[in-house]
Amino acid sequence: MSAWQQDQHKLFRQYLGECSIEDDLTCEKDAFERSVDGATGSGICSVNTGGSAWFWFTVMSTVGYGNQAPVTAQGRSLVSGLSWLCTALFGGISLVAGGVIATLSDDLFRRYHLAVLTKHSASVAFWAAATVLWLVIQATIGYAWWKDRSPEVTFTRYDSLWWSYISLTTVGLGDYFLEPETMFTVDVFLWSLLFFIGFVTVTTFLNKVTSWLGSFYTHTTSNLKERMARSDPLSGRVSDYKKTNKEALHDINALVDMMGSIKGHDNIGMTLKKRKILIRLLAQTEHELEDFSTLGGVSPSIRKEDTAALKKEEDILSEILSRIRLEQRLMQESSRSKVDTDSERLSNYSGGAVGHVDVRSGAQ
Repeated sequence: MSAWQQDQHKLFRQYLGECSIEDDLTCEKDAFERSVDGATGSGICSVNTGGSAWFWFTVMSTVGYGNQAPVTAQGRSLVSGLSWLCTALFGGISLVAGGVIATLSDDLFRRYHLAVLTKHSASVAFWAAATVLWLVIQATIGYAWWKDRSPEVTFTRYDSLWWSYISLTTVGLGDYFLEPETMFTVDVFLWSLLFFIGFVTVTTFLNKVTSWLGSFYTHTTSNLKERMARSDPLSGRVSDYKKTNKEALHDINALVDMMGSIKGHDNIGMTLKKRKILIRLLAQTEHELEDFSTLGGVSPSIRKEDTAALKKEEDILSEILSRIRLEQRLMQESSRSKVDTDSERLSNYSGGAVGHVDVRSGAQ
């Protein structure tokens, strides 16, 4: 019996004893109406720390059964002001914990030769079973708790499963909830721990489902990021040039100028560096061509000056590639001539040494 009901019964008996009307039915009706109007329960109420703490847990976990709600402006301001921070922290902790549990479980599966459970479909099935198992465990504990704390409440095992489901999914319909009048501080710690384990299990399951769905579209996110980086989402026109392209062309031109005055081994190193820059530049150009083809090819949406700039860039690339081929051919010819020269010197040295020995032999 709640504090208000106790207060109402007390006032009803008081008003009924004070009634001076001979009609008992009229006295009872009048006493009942006055007791309902006058009952507050404040005289015998005390601060329910456990119930208040549990209410806040349902707020920050977004379960929100709806059986408790602030009615004053101050109470609503407090809840709306602090719930943002608490909900963000609780959700962040649950997500991090779910990721850690997923990583640790995958590592344990590999260590104990159960790597099959780390595969997308198998891991989804495993964590789905783990979620259902915890739902049943929480429902069983809830059923026993209700029978102990509220035996007068009609609560079946099926009802406990339903309550566990709407709690772990944070639906919180409110048809079943833990009565705050019977909540003690130890109950708050117990149920908070049980709910948190359930939330982490559900989060891990959702992470696995996300990874499984992402396996069907492995490059969707990365391609979207690259395309957004190379495009103007407002106008829809793919940018013709990027800053990186201009920087790469500038670097190549600088290397070409330097290579005109440097010979030998340093020249080879610069050629290799220039080759890396060209590969990066050509890869970026390939991405741009893919974007153009996605939009239906190079269409009249490209301005004349842009087309001229593209032609100029193509000419520069062709010239650089021809220079690289020429330099490679010159280096090969230089290497061959150096080998021939060394061979000739070696043969001359060998011939001179043999002649010297013959002269000395004849003298003896």
